[in-house]
Amino acid sequence: MSDIRVVELVHDPLREDLRDAVREWFEWEHKPLPDAVTFYVTGDYDDGPAWDTYGATLHYGDRTEGADDFERTSVADALVEISEDERPFGTPRPVLHLRLKADTSTAA
Repeated sequence: MSDIRVVELVHDPLREDLRDAVREWFEWEHKPLPDAVTFYVTGDYDDGPAWDTYGATLHYGDRTEGADDFERTSVADALVEISEDERPFGTPRPVLHLRLKADTSTAA
């Protein structure tokens, strides 16, 4: 996994906007909310690298699956805002891992 760099520097308000948009999308679609979503970078846009609305990975515990397309949704709008705030580029390939549920894996 050395060719992946998890991006943690997204400003908190933008990360929260994205988290809210993802939660709302799953509620609207009547689908189970994953524990987390990982977004990837695309270079397919004319204005350079940006977070992709296609091909996100949904994390359900130890199970993962591909996400539906988030194009033309508030999720896409939030990803655009994040891309405009700080262009996702570099090596290794950056990913944006967004936790949606509280981490319950540690015992108190």
